[in-house]
Amino acid sequence: MSALKQKIGDLCDIITTERAFFLYLACAMIAMPVGELLSELHDFSFATQPIILEACCYSGLAMILANFLHNKNISYYPTDIFYALLIILAGLSLAFSQDLLESVTGYWYDEWFTHFIAYFSLMYAATMIHSTHYRKKLLLMFIIVALLHGTVAFFQTFGLRIDEAFYDDLWHRREKLAFGLTQHNNFYAGLTGVLVPVCAGVFLFADSKKLRNVFLAVTAFIFYGSICTEARIAWVGNICFMLFFLITFLYMRKRWGENSKFSSCMKRWGVLALVMIAVLALVVLVFGRLKGQLGVTIDELDEGEGIGTGRGYIWKMGLESVPKFWPTGIGLDNYRMAFYINPDYVEGTWTQGKGHNEYIHILVTQGAFQLVNYLSLLVYCFKVGVREVIHTTDTARRYIMWTVLAMFIGYASAACFNSSVINTAMYFWIVIGMSAPKAMQRPLGWRKSRKAAAQSDISAGGA
Repeated sequence: MSALKQKIGDLCDIITTERAFFLYLACAMIAMPVGELLSELHDFSFATQPIILEACCYSGLAMILANFLHNKNISYYPTDIFYALLIILAGLSLAFSQDLLESVTGYWYDEWFTHFIAYFSLMYAATMIHSTHYRKKLLLMFIIVALLHGTVAFFQTFGLRIDEAFYDDLWHRREKLAFGLTQHNNFYAGLTGVLVPVCAGVFLFADSKKLRNVFLAVTAFIFYGSICTEARIAWVGNICFMLFFLITFLYMRKRWGENSKFSSCMKRWGVLALVMIAVLALVVLVFGRLKGQLGVTIDELDEGEGIGTGRGYIWKMGLESVPKFWPTGIGLDNYRMAFYINPDYVEGTWTQGKGHNEYIHILVTQGAFQLVNYLSLLVYCFKVGVREVIHTTDTARRYIMWTVLAMFIGYASAACFNSSVINTAMYFWIVIGMSAPKAMQRPLGWRKSRKAAAQSDISAGGA
């Protein structure tokens, strides 16, 4: 028995290291697009991704439980509390669902409870990555994902596709929309809110001129696919992350002076902006894309409820269910039920399984407590990241975190019009965790410990 216990202890030591958590994240990130690519080559779209993410649930839970149970002197951090609350509140939403069967099995592209556990576990794992070495490698994983999706998306814009789109194929085929390996242009548009800024960050902060030139081209390449989704979600993400870089560069330039590297970052930002404008001009003037988008947007604004291709109507139907089901929501990822129970709903008319706004979607399906928990997590992690950028003396750590925060802003802003789906949301949960590594957080009770230490010093001085 003691030998078995020793072997279990040795295994726990192995799977709870920073390297193990990195490998867990890296495998999950790469397996999603590669699995989809392989299944599409066999004419079997959107088959592997739900299974891969479910595997991330079980493997992630095993690693996290081993970390908590095996390490006796473990310190607890705010993200640990958020992690536990995310699982508990999602479980309550599932238990009190107005249609338990649909919350468990899902509608088409809905997420299962195990998928949510996977998201939360990926976030937790990312908080365990603190060394510059592994954080750089995680950014490299994002770049590989960007190139995998971006290459497929590039050919799709010319009508060259491996397989048909799983959703709205005729529309994607007719308009030659980019959707990468996500199966829908809106899904890919949301994902590019993470993929474009990670490439842009390398260009903005790289010391090597050769590396900067390479990543200027890579950023333009991924940005091209983002725009060719012809989804306005992509516009939101791209504009917001570029504004984030500009505003923070101006702030840091003022804080550290004109002669700092931030002056060169400002010039690089200008170059990047010009390249993006050039790509946009190519897409509009040469390829004839996007010309109808402005007119559609104006028409939708005039229609009110039609804002964002029917988003106003979707939001209205979802929000009307909140007063009755506000504590736990209408049911885990069961947004469509909000239509069915609405007094104005006519049987057989159009419904939607996603809220097309992740924050409204969480409120409607998981309740007010989960929304507050989620928003608090975002604010806390972003605050930790900002503190690191401003106060760290390690240049590499600063630039890595700066890039992560741009990815955070790119996705979080687009999420106001986007939906959480399994092949895109998992990457943002990793970004959330990367913005608040435990090494950069303050453990629970640190204020009390600091106060006690100060009182001890005073007592020792008096003696």
